[in-house]
Amino acid sequence: MRLFPGFFVLALTVAACGGGDSTSVPTVPAPVLTSVIITPASQSLTTGQTLQLSAAPRDQNGIAVAATVSWTSSAGSVATVSGTGLVSAVAAGTATITATATSGSRSVTAIMTVTVAAPAPVLTSVTISAPSTSIVSGSTVQLVAAPKDQSGTAIAAAVTWSTSSAAIATINATTGLVTGVGAGTATITASALAGAATVTSTVQITVTASGVTPVLTTVTVTPSTQAIVAGGSATLAATTSDQNGAPIASTVTWSSSATNVATVSATGIVTAVAAGTSTITATATASGTTRTGTAVITVTSPAPVLATVTVSGANTVASGATIALTASPRDQSGNVIAATVTWSSSTPGAATVNATTGVVTGVSAGTSTITATATAGSTTVQGSMVVTVTGASFPSSAAVSTVGNTFSPVSVDIAINGTVGFTFDRTHNVTFGGGAAPANIPNTSSGTVSRTFTAAGTFNYVCTLHAGMNATVIVH
Repeated sequence: MRLFPGFFVLALTVAACGGGDSTSVPTVPAPVLTSVIITPASQSLTTGQTLQLSAAPRDQNGIAVAATVSWTSSAGSVATVSGTGLVSAVAAGTATITATATSGSRSVTAIMTVTVAAPAPVLTSVTISAPSTSIVSGSTVQLVAAPKDQSGTAIAAAVTWSTSSAAIATINATTGLVTGVGAGTATITASALAGAATVTSTVQITVTASGVTPVLTTVTVTPSTQAIVAGGSATLAATTSDQNGAPIASTVTWSSSATNVATVSATGIVTAVAAGTSTITATATASGTTRTGTAVITVTSPAPVLATVTVSGANTVASGATIALTASPRDQSGNVIAATVTWSSSTPGAATVNATTGVVTGVSAGTSTITATATAGSTTVQGSMVVTVTGASFPSSAAVSTVGNTFSPVSVDIAINGTVGFTFDRTHNVTFGGGAAPANIPNTSSGTVSRTFTAAGTFNYVCTLHAGMNATVIVH
């Protein structure tokens, strides 16, 4: 029996006990990915906006089913879509967004439409154009304002004009026609209004007196004073003006009164050399007239910074002896600077060093690099010295005597293959601790008995006749 396309019911005939009626039991089909639903189904966006889409894969019964979903856009120039379904509006137009659901070997798709509109134009800027920014008193110049939106496209706007000084130049508030009145420079402002947006722009109009030729009169250097740390730089600017205070074209050259303190480039860039003061001069020339302006530059020394540490002292020490090294931290100018110094040895088996005092102790023949690490503020530098350790010189013989129940001295140092003579004032013996020690000396009441030590080491010995009577031979 067919229930719906693609599916059948398996009829099972169950016989009742002893015969009788039979029963058919339907089998429920496994869920199969059949569709995917996109939400929302369509959307209108403005350029720059985003929209999060969702996709719901479903089986033949309309029930949610697990599936992998991927997204694509038919027009990435209009709208893009991320792997998670986030749509971004790029430009005006229409794009089809496709969701592809995949489960096993089965894939289904669904689409939605995104319509992108350009944003409403908003007044963003106003540009002033002028045939000339320099006029003679009594003459006029027509200014034009061009309002534009965020895309740089012309936009309708109401423009009003104003002047910073009606004594120098007046302007028709509606038409933008400027009339020169008196010598000087006036700032002309165009204010554009569109909707709730207002923007402004300005232009400088210089007016000269009728029939008067502008003459270079002043040179102003800015800043007029400047403090610079040695090694630093600063930029100066020279403004040249005529007798009416209006800007006038001039050729400017720069010079320094003390180049050992500060130098200046052809464009007015000052470089600080060393501590001191220098006068920077801007010399301007226009139509045969020369004028100067100055700025005073004060150069200060930079703050001292730890730059080096020098280790000094003897570079040779005998094994078992000590030498004291010193560390001299200095700044970038070679001056002594306060710093914390710690010491270390590259080969403690040859020489050790006190981490605080720099006192080196020779341990055994060889070499070791002794390093001083200096720290001042956040700066750390190192200096070092190679110290050579020589073997100490030890005698080839030594004498030990008994005084009562005591060996004297209680410790002697000799070289390898050296001999120690033991002199007894009464009955004693010498019993060594073993190892590579020479033979013991039996009970002896008087005279001197010698023993030769052929191996390096420390050899302890006792008199077994008298408790507490012990001493040491150290062989190097």
